[in-house]
Amino acid sequence: MQNIDLSQALIDTWRTNNRVTVYLFENLPEEVWPEKVPGAPRRTVRMIAGHIHNCRCMWVKTLGRKHDRGQIVMLARQLGHRLPGEVTAGLWQWSKRSKET
Repeated sequence: MQNIDLSQALIDTWRTNNRVTVYLFENLPEEVWPEKVPGAPRRTVRMIAGHIHNCRCMWVKTLGRKHDRGQIVMLARQLGHRLPGEVTAGLWQWSKRSKET
């Protein structure tokens, strides 16, 4: 049986997760950031991104903010800024994102 360095595995996983989120933010059209969330007019896409940042600061031990990334992708589409297929597919290419860190 192989010994696994759990500390390093956690760091590597966080880096990949972070890269996927950064990839989304880098590819989100500028026009989407200030848009209001349908049904929650006091919230913007920028605020959801801030929420992701705040959650990471508070819960750096907790991995996987996939739900919030998915919410931003969905909002971009609803607001008329559908992300290209290579971007949305790229959110699931964790191996590729991990090599970009």
